[in-house]
Amino acid sequence: GLEPGERFEKLDAIRNIQFAILERLRYPNVIREEIERLLENITVLAEAAALATSPALTDELVSHGELMSTLLFVEILRERDVQAQWFDVRKVMRTNDRFGRAEPDVAALAELAALQLLPRLNDGLVITQGFIGSENKGRTTTLGRGGSDYTAALLAEALHASRVDIWTDVPGIYTTDPRVVSAAKRIDEIAFAEAAEMATFGAKVLHPATLLPAVRSDIPV
Repeated sequence: GLEPGERFEKLDAIRNIQFAILERLRYPNVIREEIERLLENITVLAEAAALATSPALTDELVSHGELMSTLLFVEILRERDVQAQWFDVRKVMRTNDRFGRAEPDVAALAELAALQLLPRLNDGLVITQGFIGSENKGRTTTLGRGGSDYTAALLAEALHASRVDIWTDVPGIYTTDPRVVSAAKRIDEIAFAEAAEMATFGAKVLHPATLLPAVRSDIPV
């Protein structure tokens, strides 16, 4: 783990980033208290992790990035007159307790999403988190590599969405990494099986697990 000085330096850097964004909002006080509460949680969890870490503690700690970024994003949208609301995905993303690589309970997700998430879609845009969920006792879990994309596909399946759009720093799937090979060509359309095979062999476009909910429900990604 980090030495105390390094730990405080990292925590200060996180605080500075959050407050720098807050100060650029027209009405920062709307979410300031919640951001400060989450930052305090990070400090407490980091101190606990310095004494004795565990997969459950790690999942709880890393979830705060998703929680804070989505809170900020909702407020940014509202200041641009977009009717947006924040939703804690842990209320519906039920998983087992395999911390760090939790597996979703698809049936429970569908039931909970229909009750708690679907009605909110009638009231405007819903901003929620990827990557995180919760087990039966309410403890935070994470879905592992590709967790955010996987969350999108799982929610799309649960909500019977017509398609999944994934935004990333590369505009599509390429024959190879365009950031490394300038001659890489974009693949405009690809079968699920081929995309899964590419991911299995190391392509960082979509984790194979991400595709499973879409394949099951025949949802274009």
